[in-house]
Amino acid sequence: MLSIPYKILTADFVQVLWSDEHSFVLKKTMRDNALDRHNYIAKHVCSFILSGKQIIRSEYDEQITLNAGTLCLFPKGIYTVSDLIPQNGHFEAILFFFDQSIIDRFLSMQSLRKPRMTQANSFLKLSNSEPLATYLRSIAEIPHSVNQPSAALFHLKLIELLCLLDELHPAISIVDRLVQMNQRKPSNLRSFLERNYDKPLTVEDYAYLTGRSISTFRRAFKQQFQTTPQKWLIQKRMQKAKSLLQQGQDSVTQVAYEVGYDNVSHFIAAFKKEYQLTPKQAMLNT
Repeated sequence: MLSIPYKILTADFVQVLWSDEHSFVLKKTMRDNALDRHNYIAKHVCSFILSGKQIIRSEYDEQITLNAGTLCLFPKGIYTVSDLIPQNGHFEAILFFFDQSIIDRFLSMQSLRKPRMTQANSFLKLSNSEPLATYLRSIAEIPHSVNQPSAALFHLKLIELLCLLDELHPAISIVDRLVQMNQRKPSNLRSFLERNYDKPLTVEDYAYLTGRSISTFRRAFKQQFQTTPQKWLIQKRMQKAKSLLQQGQDSVTQVAYEVGYDNVSHFIAAFKKEYQLTPKQAMLNT
């Protein structure tokens, strides 16, 4: 699974248009289908589909289809599976990743407005318009026409996008949605972890995904599972790994990825510590 945006910054299908190492504007271009891409969205992101189609599903069984000319606002901290489908030879999208400081600055400008706090899906699908098309052109042109554009200008352009979206969609209110994104309700701890223990996430990620601070998450976890999150996650992942290895259908590397390990050496070490034998030995002992 990819942690977005960090794991795609150096990908050959991604062009970094602007960045201050905390917020990013990326252009994604792909010519082949990319199906069942598992992603963890680490920052609030607004995605503009320029060509092709994207189908996205969340861990909450929500699904949305984005065609060329549409855009979508996603909250940070959600786990998604997506299909990227080129049309007429390519898929293109512009992705805006907002650091929390940008979101907070925008919301502070709207402090006199009281959010409605209605229940909403994770995804917010919006329509494109000529003002947004003009904005997109400026985003692409400024880094080429201004020598080393400043972080201050970059931040103002990100806030401009949020203001534009809010002005162009008054019935939805971007302010309301961003406040909701920042105040996610806690989800059921046990059911969420049982569904997602094999994802390449840290304890901090699981805390945010379940709507808790790290200290509250650890305390609630200990009450429900009578152990620490780290020990439980390792045990569950190793149990699944052993079962997969004994089936003999996947390689050690594939099994490592299927139980949430990006580093195969770390997986081998954890498996050997848990069972006193290597994954390869577990395969041979079946």
